[in-house]
Amino acid sequence: MHLTKRFHVLSLAVVAVGAMALPASASAANEAACAFTGVAGNISPGVQFQGGNGRYDFESGAVGTQCNYNNQGWQNSKIKSSGGFDNVQCGTGSARSPHPTYGGTTTVDYGANGSNEVTSASYRIDFQDAQGRLKISSINGSAEDSTGPKDPTDNQEIDGHVSIVPTADPNNPTTCTPPGTILNGGVTQFQVVGAFTVKW
Repeated sequence: MHLTKRFHVLSLAVVAVGAMALPASASAANEAACAFTGVAGNISPGVQFQGGNGRYDFESGAVGTQCNYNNQGWQNSKIKSSGGFDNVQCGTGSARSPHPTYGGTTTVDYGANGSNEVTSASYRIDFQDAQGRLKISSINGSAEDSTGPKDPTDNQEIDGHVSIVPTADPNNPTTCTPPGTILNGGVTQFQVVGAFTVKW
C-alpha cells in the first residue's frame, strides 16, 4: 500500500480510538489513552536516505489530538516531545526520548489548559517503512504497567502505533527518495499520526 494511503488509513483508525473508553484497571494508579496528529520538526541533521542520527521536536495541536486521562472523558489535548533518532533507511529506524546522545523531554497536557498531567516519559518507537511500534517504559517516573502485546524483537510491551510521512518543509522541501536525490541536508520534517493506551 502506498505510504500516503497507509497514513490516511491510520488517521481513520485514530478517530476510532477516540471513541473508545479506557478499560478499568485493577492495579495501575493512572491510565491514559491518546489519539494524536502533529509534526516532528527541527530535525537536525536531516534524515538521509541511509544511516545517520540526530534530534527532533514533536508537537501535536489541540485540534486533532484527543486524550482520555483516568477515565475523565475524551478532551482536546496537547503532546510535546523531543528526543533523538537512529536512521537505518529513511522511514526505517528508531526514535527515543530521552535518547542517550540527544536527551529529550515529553509532556501531555490533558484538556489543553496548561495542566501537563504528564511531565516526563520514556519511550521508544521502532519504525519499519514509516510504521512504528510505540513502547513506553515510564511516565512521571513510574514504570509502565500495561498488559499489551509484546514486541517479538525485544519482548517489550507495545503501547501504540505511530505513522510518519515526510512533509514539505518550506525551508527544506525534500522527501524520502532513492539514494542521491535527498538534497539540502536531508528530510527535516515529518507529519505524524498515532494512538496509544498506557497505565502506570
